Amino acid sequence: MLIPKTLRVAQEKGIEFLMGENCEWKLEIEKTPGFIEQIVECPVCVFANNGYGDYLFIKNEGESERYSEEVYEYFHEGPEIVQVGECLEVILGLRDRPPSNDGYPKAVYKSGEFVQVGDQIQVKVWAQFWKGWQEGAKDKMS
Repeated sequence: MLIPKTLRVAQEKGIEFLMGENCEWKLEIEKTPGFIEQIVECPVCVFANNGYGDYLFIKNEGESERYSEEVYEYFHEGPEIVQVGECLEVILGLRDRPPSNDGYPKAVYKSGEFVQVGDQIQVKVWAQFWKGWQEGAKDKMS
């Protein structure tokens, strides 16, 4: 089986574990269980498992030796297969995840200037207004 380039790069960089949304995955390119290929009706490359019978895999693109960058998760309980919302490079940690779109307004000063990481700020915690303003520092992007 030809190993897709993205997976080879991850192996060369020594990536062994991936943090998924619900569990940790071990990067382990293994012989594909035939039952997954029967379900999706095409060749696949299984590249990670969680040790409990679930797998991450990518599909082969038709007649070629190329694989899609779309990642799928096989859950043994169903069995169920769902497409993962991030591409292979992001899952492997080779490319940064895009920032979340949490819908909160950006923090700004009265002047309209955005609050930056490392700025000294004062905040009020809604459940402790009686304490007044608390000193703090912005320590992450949001």
